[in-house]
Amino acid sequence: RDVAELDFFSMYPSCMAKFNISGETVGVRSQSAWHVPQSGVPITLEAAGLVASILRPLLAKRLKVKRELHKLEQDDPVHPILQAMADGLKWLGYVSFGYQGFKNNLFGNIQAHEAITAYGREMLTRAKEASRDLGFKVLGANTDSLFVHKRDASRPEDFQQLIREIKKRTGLVIELEGVFEWLAFLP
Repeated sequence: RDVAELDFFSMYPSCMAKFNISGETVGVRSQSAWHVPQSGVPITLEAAGLVASILRPLLAKRLKVKRELHKLEQDDPVHPILQAMADGLKWLGYVSFGYQGFKNNLFGNIQAHEAITAYGREMLTRAKEASRDLGFKVLGANTDSLFVHKRDASRPEDFQQLIREIKKRTGLVIELEGVFEWLAFLP
């Protein structure tokens, strides 16, 4: 009981967009730069990265489509159309991440791929810390989601403060995927 699953919205593509991760920006020293967690590799902010620039509007569109989907009933005739759009936009994000590590990618480099996963780990760590700071027990975490528990937190509104805090600490969108009401024990 009282367990929720929280998922980051398109975590890796969101990290690429937020931190300007692209093959031509990672490893470039400049006056204004992000530094990849743990490695310190610079990411220039003086030029917009190609991949980051392409992803920003795609992510905005996918978020808008997902929010519209939540307003619709499953049997609404528009639902499958919006679902297909959301799925297509999600896959564009997936391949943009994977392609960064491809050795023959003309617009990527392995440092960009490594920067994406490093920022992903950092954002998940910040989410875990925020959860613990607000009195939640983190039951598990994996890539872009975490399961948290707090006694008597059984309604979606019980997790809104945590969602706001995680967004504040990461700058990324995180959503409540669901709240579990019971746990089945297997014999």
